Amino acid sequence: MPELASIAIVVPAKNEAQFLKRCLESLRVLDYPQEKLEIIVVDNCSEDETLAIAQSFPEVQALSHEGNIGALRNFGAQQSNSELIAFLDADCIPPTDWLQIAVPQISDGVSVVSALIAVEQDHCPWIEQCWIEYLTSRHPEDVSVVKTISSFCFVTSRKVMEDVGWFNEDLQTCEDSDLGYRISQANGKLLVVKSISTVHLRNAKSVSEFFRRQVWQGSANLRNMFGH
Repeated sequence: MPELASIAIVVPAKNEAQFLKRCLESLRVLDYPQEKLEIIVVDNCSEDETLAIAQSFPEVQALSHEGNIGALRNFGAQQSNSELIAFLDADCIPPTDWLQIAVPQISDGVSVVSALIAVEQDHCPWIEQCWIEYLTSRHPEDVSVVKTISSFCFVTSRKVMEDVGWFNEDLQTCEDSDLGYRISQANGKLLVVKSISTVHLRNAKSVSEFFRRQVWQGSANLRNMFGH
């Protein structure tokens, strides 16, 4: 069996005290050699206990950086030494076999391995359930080839990020879809893998919240789609 590659998991955070501890605890139980992991939390001037929580995990490198989420991800990844890079949002809990599934596919020449979003509770608000079911229905195959990505949970390589110029730090939102389009245009192969079902703890719980998020992100996504 080939030796597993080293990988840096970059977690951007701003006022994530409600979720960050569970996220970092989930990384402790990943089915991947801990000595191969760099876990980097990049805190953006949080006003709660986010930075203190990150610092309470001895295996975590807790950094501070100011900027939008793309800038935080770039900064964290560029401080790492690993050949592979994973990006995980602070309100997400990946499955224990996340990296065991993703890393071999990156090693076989795939540029990005992304996840499906899931909810934790059996009885969640109907708007949240409908939204998750819709997102899941877009990827009925076990492995789907896609043109762009969502950055809540994905694995790539340092070389891919360097080749396309990292996240666009001028974008306040949808920097992930912009990155995905640029990787696709560079002939990279992007996958969504159904078995990497990652719990997202902070989905919209009401119609009004859902509407606000879609308005905020929708125009940026349309600009990315037509721009690319």
